[in-house]
Amino acid sequence: MEQIKKEILKLNLVLENTDCIEIENKHIGRISILDIKTSIVATRNSTCKFNECDHFALASFRDGDEQYKLPNDFMSTSSKYTRLKGNDITSIHIIYNDYTEEELYVPWGDSEYKNDYQHTYINEHGDLFIVINKNKNIEDEFPYDLEDTACLEYMLFWDC
Repeated sequence: MEQIKKEILKLNLVLENTDCIEIENKHIGRISILDIKTSIVATRNSTCKFNECDHFALASFRDGDEQYKLPNDFMSTSSKYTRLKGNDITSIHIIYNDYTEEELYVPWGDSEYKNDYQHTYINEHGDLFIVINKNKNIEDEFPYDLEDTACLEYMLFWDC
């Protein structure tokens, strides 16, 4: 495994309705993106190149859960983490500390509005855990006591 020389500055989690939820690096306890592949699709009129992954997992600290204005109801707000429980992430937009960017599409499924493969859990302390994978869920990716107040602190010291 090769360690890359740049760090993630922030993630934009792109939702089915094209809204984005931003998660800053300081709120990320752990992120895992596996089995990335590049595809090229061409037609007579255009050629598209895109990246997709088979696995995305995120553990985010409770202090990253900020207010979020609902796009279709300007009078209402929710929290970022509560909004993510809608299980409709379509892609991950990664912004690195050198301001380069990368977009990765995640597995989706057959539903039009809900990601069949997204599993979201918020523990009693407000920490967020997301897994998007066809065959894994929260317990598979995070086989720990997620109610432990120091659970995410432990993850900070794991190596790649």
